[in-house]
Amino acid sequence: MAKITRPLQRICLALLAVLTGAGVTGCMYGPGMYGPPQNTVSGTVTNAAGQAIPGIHLTATDHGRTWTATTSDFGNYDFRLTGATGDSVTITAADVDGPANGGDFATAVQTIVATDSYQHVDFTLTPKD
Repeated sequence: MAKITRPLQRICLALLAVLTGAGVTGCMYGPGMYGPPQNTVSGTVTNAAGQAIPGIHLTATDHGRTWTATTSDFGNYDFRLTGATGDSVTITAADVDGPANGGDFATAVQTIVATDSYQHVDFTLTPKD
């Protein structure tokens, strides 16, 4: 039987840890995985008919810190609010490109208290007056 050397054993253990995700937190998530990273806020921006609005600019602010995101073609966005746990965070959804995304929408604002887990915040935008 072949003897495994100490360096080879360490390489095998490191490879096993990488392949199984041992010691990895918050790197991968999805159904049945580890769950979203902490302090994650995500949602969808739609119009009154429930259609997704791409290209909406979102800004989250908290005590001088700012996080930004833009909705995808499916109206989805997400933020990682690092260091904001327990703080009041104001999220603003603004249509910065006017009718290019299918309408000219009014700005909407929501305030949340950031937690150390996942939060879902949707916006429904209405046409500008």
